[in-house]
Amino acid sequence: MGMQKSRPHNLDTPTNSSHLPMICRIRTIILSLFVAIVIGMIISPVSMAAETAPVVEIVPSSVDLSSEKAEVLIIMRNSSISDLYDVVVKPFNDAGYTIESDPPFSSKQQIISGGDFAWKLKLLKKGMNSQGTIYFQIKYIIDDKNKKKLKITYKSLEVKGHSNEDIVDITMNTTIEALDHQHPGIVYLFVKNKSSQKITVDEISPSGPSFINFCKEDCAQETKAEKLSSGWLSFLSFLKTGSKREGADRSTGIPIKKEVFPNKTEVIPINVKTQASVQPGEYLLIFVTTFKLGNSDSTETRNLAVIKNVKVGVLGETAVLKLLQIPSCIFMPGFLILITWRLLWNLKLSRSKKDTSPFPLEFNQSLLNAEFWVVAITISIVVIALYKKIYNPDILQQYGLGDLVILWVSSVLFLGCGGYYCVLWFVHRRTPSLKDNPVTILKKLHRQGFSIVLNTVKVKDKTDDKESEYKAFLLQPKSYTETVWIGSQILIKAEAKILEQIRKIIDDENDAGKLAKFLEKKGKKVQADWQQSGEGSFFGVKEIKREKIIQEFKDDVKIVTTEVIP
Repeated sequence: MGMQKSRPHNLDTPTNSSHLPMICRIRTIILSLFVAIVIGMIISPVSMAAETAPVVEIVPSSVDLSSEKAEVLIIMRNSSISDLYDVVVKPFNDAGYTIESDPPFSSKQQIISGGDFAWKLKLLKKGMNSQGTIYFQIKYIIDDKNKKKLKITYKSLEVKGHSNEDIVDITMNTTIEALDHQHPGIVYLFVKNKSSQKITVDEISPSGPSFINFCKEDCAQETKAEKLSSGWLSFLSFLKTGSKREGADRSTGIPIKKEVFPNKTEVIPINVKTQASVQPGEYLLIFVTTFKLGNSDSTETRNLAVIKNVKVGVLGETAVLKLLQIPSCIFMPGFLILITWRLLWNLKLSRSKKDTSPFPLEFNQSLLNAEFWVVAITISIVVIALYKKIYNPDILQQYGLGDLVILWVSSVLFLGCGGYYCVLWFVHRRTPSLKDNPVTILKKLHRQGFSIVLNTVKVKDKTDDKESEYKAFLLQPKSYTETVWIGSQILIKAEAKILEQIRKIIDDENDAGKLAKFLEKKGKKVQADWQQSGEGSFFGVKEIKREKIIQEFKDDVKIVTTEVIP
């Protein structure tokens, strides 16, 4: 029998290795606990320190002072391990409120560890400002490791109040779109009280251009003098002065004194009217309504504004400018004057019937040429400058219906018709006529700058129902007219002695004006008559069409010849 050998024991066999993972787990758990203990020791002092800080809170955190008063609590909790000494609360107020405290702010309080304390505040509104922030400073002393330290913390309280729009609603209703002096208007302000208290509308302060008046009563009432000075008769009355027109006094508002109870609406009418002189354009009208909120013992004054756009003009100005097709009434005088002259010219008033020439500044109704506007604007500048100097110094800034009427009447009647006849009078003093005798013709030649020596023309015309050609003196210079005046030679008869003086004026001085005066002075001692032309039977003066002149001669022939009376 043989003996069996036993195998040596191997430590790496599965039977012994199962103990190692358990040992590793135990080591990991022990290490984690150690780390946690270390971290806890580090964080614990910080947490304890945080817990020691007292806590201050305000309940509620915000209040509404739209009513007269409100109550607030300031609560301080001592969560530290030490007592708090000499705790004092000090408010920083913006003077809009009265704050009462129980206990008073001046008293010093003590709060034990883990205890709390509360201050009961009563806020009273005493001014217009009912919104803002109140800041509270809390001072206290804390015993920290047997060392007393002064600490300060701050807390704020937000105070709210109703805005003006929350208290009252003001709307404007009106049919006014355009204003002029003859058509005033009314603005209706609807005031609705949305609060729980009575409000009193104290006054309304309108704002706008200085030439717009606002009033509580009827602005349309005028005195007799105002009607004459600003109405249709202003161009006859001349009651306006040249002083600057002042606007209404805006230093104070329009007193209203109307009470509006809660949830009620009141209507306040404001009359609006322009003065006689305005500056046309689009403007803003602003109505600031001042009202008081509350009873007589405690009131608060507030205001609210509403705005209205309105056009200001002069009665009839727009229609007239559109009808005349001119850009501004400043150009109206020159336009009307030229139109009037053209009308009278075409009617041939005080003009020769043979003259069919057009108006010098011819234009049609659809197009005004540059020449017309150059003359029209120049005339307008002169007229407006005179009007500004004599009558209304503010015409370029402010004007009214009376100013337009004066300018219209002055332009058509005085400067139009009157100016036309003044020009014709000047022209007639220079233009020959069938009624003129030789002496008058000599005067008119002198007024035209002519001497006794004139140019002659050859004319083909009918005389005694026969067509003939003859020579005559040209009594007018070339012009824009279609006709021209011609005349035969003048024959002067006198005694030899007088005739010698006449010949001296003719030959030496060649002055038609001086000769005419000499002939008038001698009177009947001198005879001046027309001498018949060399060909045909024409003598005297005659108006002919320029087209009948065949030829013009610059032969410097004297229109005057002399003859001695035996």
